[in-house]
Amino acid sequence: GNWQIYAMDAAGGPARRVRTNAFREWQVEPSPDGRRIAFLSNQNGPEQLFVMDLAAQEARMIVAHGRRTIFGNPSWSPDGLRLTYSSNAEVGHQIYLANADGTDQQRLTGFRRGGCEPRFHPDGRHVIHVSRGHLADKSRIVEEDLQTGEQKVLVDWPALNYTPTYSPDASEVAFTCNITGEWVIYRQRIADG
Repeated sequence: GNWQIYAMDAAGGPARRVRTNAFREWQVEPSPDGRRIAFLSNQNGPEQLFVMDLAAQEARMIVAHGRRTIFGNPSWSPDGLRLTYSSNAEVGHQIYLANADGTDQQRLTGFRRGGCEPRFHPDGRHVIHVSRGHLADKSRIVEEDLQTGEQKVLVDWPALNYTPTYSPDASEVAFTCNITGEWVIYRQRIADG
């Protein structure tokens, strides 16, 4: 069957289906206020990015990039006004930013080193993501300053580094890495570089 969206109380209990359909829907990200979710769906054929108002049970496609596009990892800004996500609409996977209604879409990353798995910084002014050249045997974790466009490398270990996320106070970044030959979760203080 196809992947579907379910919700469950943090304290446990039965899972509740959020949508019922025959489409593949996945990579769900709740908005900071918990009133909406962003998710990927092939409801209209190719994979697209949707936002759903949970109270109204209304889902709306906000970003479509073409028939063969693969999206990934939507992430809300702390104020719930913007989303960042990855897409291979252009050369390789790139990081994009858009308003939560789909307007003002812009690519953040350059073509030479694409990106995936973006997450907003708690301040809403930075985005952390994986940076990896096509089929490279290592990846970096970088932070993009949304105001200046400057990029800062946070992790550059000689391995594949993935799934970055900030600690709540943004003093550390947690990520997975295969530097030992196995995938392990690491934490690194951002000040330590």
